[in-house]
Amino acid sequence: MYINVTDKLQDLLSFALSAQATDIHFFPEHSSEQVVVRYRMNGTLENRETLPMLLYEKLLQHLKFSSSLDIGEKRLPQSGSYLFKLKNEHFPLRVSTLPGRPLEHLVIRLLPSQTLQLSELSLFPNQTDQLFAMSQIPHGLLLVSGPTGAGKSTTLYALLQTIANAGHKHIVTLEDPVEMSLEHIVQLQVNERSGFSYAEGLRSILRHDPDVIVIGEIRDALTAKMAVRAALTGHLVLSTIHGSNAFSVGRRMIDYGVLEMDLDDCLLGVVSQRLTQLTVSPANKRTRAAIFDVAPNKTWKTEERHYKGINQQLLKAYVCGYISNSERRRWTMLEMEA
Repeated sequence: MYINVTDKLQDLLSFALSAQATDIHFFPEHSSEQVVVRYRMNGTLENRETLPMLLYEKLLQHLKFSSSLDIGEKRLPQSGSYLFKLKNEHFPLRVSTLPGRPLEHLVIRLLPSQTLQLSELSLFPNQTDQLFAMSQIPHGLLLVSGPTGAGKSTTLYALLQTIANAGHKHIVTLEDPVEMSLEHIVQLQVNERSGFSYAEGLRSILRHDPDVIVIGEIRDALTAKMAVRAALTGHLVLSTIHGSNAFSVGRRMIDYGVLEMDLDDCLLGVVSQRLTQLTVSPANKRTRAAIFDVAPNKTWKTEERHYKGINQQLLKAYVCGYISNSERRRWTMLEMEA
């Protein structure tokens, strides 16, 4: 039976949006010649359906072409993004492929269709007030951490738009890929194949007289050192980094070769974030909200066992009736395993 690739993609994305899924995973299985489709919902992967291998191959080619990826390249990982139109509305997607057998693995990340306000993100308003206050300091390094799917990029974009709206700042971003277009901001996209890496991009940005520099993610030693250097030379630098809390982020920066005294001098703070499923009630129309722990600059040097951090915020949300005990325990267990 013939199935139109575009129609199938619309079906997959329609379900993902209605279920508030953050990602769609495709797992080709050699034994069954089928592709298992899984959706990440509330942080966990759930099986939804299977696709014939031939249909998946066409879907993969369609997505690679739409995301400006090399259709013929199957041996190397690739990532890109594009706007998908569904019911007269455009939704930004991030497409990532990994080489595999019998076919490449594919993940589609669903991104917010518009930048949210900082006030719309957090469950507790005082947390976004703290975050905003840090972003008003003219120079230093502010890091947003959390597991995959915690909403780090969404928070970064909201914070960035808030700074841009205030005016009088030259803001330049370096992203891989650019996930959302923003007004009054210069956005650069990393392109490793053409030699435009994070390191090369940062060198170029520093020559462009920026006030605020945004790095999509600190993922290696060279990027970490250059981010610290930019912060120490009078720029406000914002970035995301994988880590469960301020302690793991501080240790990771040191592991990347950043000098402890330099980190002490430039680090404004670490924002640990979790995206929680809210308890449904008439008084609360939102179904999900971020919970933050905003840790000041030298928190990572205190004794970790004495710092309650994000777990204290999760407990507060549970006691106030915003989240269920199972939701609190889910994130607490992940914190203990990190």
